[in-house]
Amino acid sequence: LTENTVVDWISASAAIYNKHHIKNIYFDEFFKDYSYLEDLDFSYSLKNIGELIIVSDAQYYHDNNIDRSSFSFGKKEIRNRTYFVKKNKLSLKLFIFAATLKFLSNLLSFNINKIFRAAGNLFEMLRITDSR
Repeated sequence: LTENTVVDWISASAAIYNKHHIKNIYFDEFFKDYSYLEDLDFSYSLKNIGELIIVSDAQYYHDNNIDRSSFSFGKKEIRNRTYFVKKNKLSLKLFIFAATLKFLSNLLSFNINKIFRAAGNLFEMLRITDSR
């Protein structure tokens, strides 16, 4: 970015919060076993108390050692996104459309790890549409 930008959510690894503004806001326990998207959920809830701003000249390093290409991650990816969409009353239809595109992108990558991820995506999409 060439200038500071107001956003609706921000990665927790790149954020600094004033403790007085967030003292009564907590991470959702839903994300306790595997925390994928927990920072999105946390910061999205902050948009109602003030602006979240990406500072254009800020820098950070985030070492991400989580394996994101497995069948298990594919399931968690869809499960956590579904939860986020429902919790924030976003469009479930648009989410299903986007999740389908994500599944196809993983499947058509011709990368074996992403194909396993796509299988996890599909497994979880079928599970959540079956439970609706």
